[in-house]
Amino acid sequence: IYQCDWSSDVCSSDLGEKMQEISTVSLIDHENLACGLTRSLEPRNPQRLDRKRQVLHALQALTGNQLGHMVVGSSYSGLPFMENSQCYPGARQVYEIGKDGAERALLGYLDEHFENFSIGTLIIGSGDKAFAPVAAKWRARGTHVLVISQPGSLSSELYAAASQAIVIPSQWQFDLAA
Repeated sequence: IYQCDWSSDVCSSDLGEKMQEISTVSLIDHENLACGLTRSLEPRNPQRLDRKRQVLHALQALTGNQLGHMVVGSSYSGLPFMENSQCYPGARQVYEIGKDGAERALLGYLDEHFENFSIGTLIIGSGDKAFAPVAAKWRARGTHVLVISQPGSLSSELYAAASQAIVIPSQWQFDLAA
């Protein structure tokens, strides 16, 4: 897993000492929330970037801007990875190439950096059932697990494992609110 933090000079090896201070961790599967796999492959276009920014604003509004340590996962490097750094400023970026790469990268990051720590709130920005076992594990450990998902994409397994689930507005709702 490749990790870079565009907002600071914190290296992976430095994280062990800093993790005890973090009460909220947000895992954002941007492909699931913002654009879907097929749209991730499209050339850069302003509508896709706008949608990613809208998703970040929705996440901030739904959590009272309490996203804590935010990690954004992707299945691709290159342009989509760089777009994420623009659309999710200050977030740690992780990726693994291939099918379910974003999920694997995010879950690997969580296991690698937080396994031995207590997290007050775990926010999962995805509806993918791949996150269900992790949600159940952290909830059993006493963590509040908040799932934020697209309409129609929240798996029943993840819904059952979460402490709370919220569906973000659809594109037409964003357009109506603008």
